[in-house]
Amino acid sequence: MSANLLVSIGDHGILNTNLSNDLADVWMDRDLSWLDFNGRVLAEALDERTPLLERMKFLAIFSSNLDEFFMKRIAVLREKSSPERSELLKRIREKLLPALRQQSDCFRNDIVPGLAAHGITFAQWHGLTTMQRDEASNYFDEQLSAALTPLVIDSVHSFPFLSSLSTSLVFSLRSPDSDQSGYG
Repeated sequence: MSANLLVSIGDHGILNTNLSNDLADVWMDRDLSWLDFNGRVLAEALDERTPLLERMKFLAIFSSNLDEFFMKRIAVLREKSSPERSELLKRIREKLLPALRQQSDCFRNDIVPGLAAHGITFAQWHGLTTMQRDEASNYFDEQLSAALTPLVIDSVHSFPFLSSLSTSLVFSLRSPDSDQSGYG
């Protein structure tokens, strides 16, 4: 590292402080260091000695941590373009892509087959029996439907608030009696 290394100090201090030669040699970038920490979370999920459901939880924690990282740190890094920020974003991407591949491979090749070995499978609606569809429909009606909040998107109303870290579904709706369509 060189004395020209710019580092981030404080929540909004992005690459704004030059380091001395002594400190530049030992400094760890906080964003890259944070990704290293999250890599250790992923390592727990990849460890076959960890029980299956715990591995699944670690994959979920890894994803949740990345959501927060992108909302808090990447958003700030992308506010203003500079060569230093572009270089840091490139380094973050280089570190993150292999971890995302490992996460995906672990889920697809270890977790899903492991769950299937215990009778837990992921099924498509068309692959369910009539009785399974009825049971799923009843569960939806009794347990999930009340928790859903329908929102309308049209030119008359302001765009609705969509909270982060929640699932939002948008449907294109068409009236059966006319050619009018809209979103809901």
